[in-house]
Amino acid sequence: MERIDQEREWEGIAPAVRGYLLRRLAGDEATADDLAQECFLRLYHHREDLRSDERFGPWTMRIARSVLIDHLRRRRPGVPVTEVAAVLPEEEDASLAEAIPLGRYVYTQIDALPAHEAVAIRLVDVVGMAPMEAAERLGLGLPALKARLRRGRQRLRDIIDRCCTVDLDGRGHPLSCEPRAAFAACC
Repeated sequence: MERIDQEREWEGIAPAVRGYLLRRLAGDEATADDLAQECFLRLYHHREDLRSDERFGPWTMRIARSVLIDHLRRRRPGVPVTEVAAVLPEEEDASLAEAIPLGRYVYTQIDALPAHEAVAIRLVDVVGMAPMEAAERLGLGLPALKARLRRGRQRLRDIIDRCCTVDLDGRGHPLSCEPRAAFAACC
């Protein structure tokens, strides 16, 4: 498609793109205008990717949706690493490390996880906070907290499996732990 034709096409679809963005941004006109401009820039930079001139409208709306998703992800709340201590309850007891199988080693490995996963695991698995309460404390939705828990638990399991041989009971709770020869000093 020639540049002049593309500009005409953009002028024709620009109000639809802006309207789409305005509806999803609750009427924030300045942000909608900025995102429409970003959409236009992506169209310009990726104009060779358009396979058929007839698909310009749907292709443009797909790019607008992608621009909007990128914007919303950038705005997503998170817990900066510097504020992790402020989110954890003060009553967290270090003696909990002694009460669980694998004790201190697991406790220290939780600290080695990415901060957002470590906080989620500490709140739910160590402190015993309900997932919904932990999600509210972190300013997250419940699905986001559950995803962090799942990823953090998997990383923790991988770390422990590399270091130790763990025997589990029928419910999956640890019964015993034997360090592997190469990692005898870790647990």
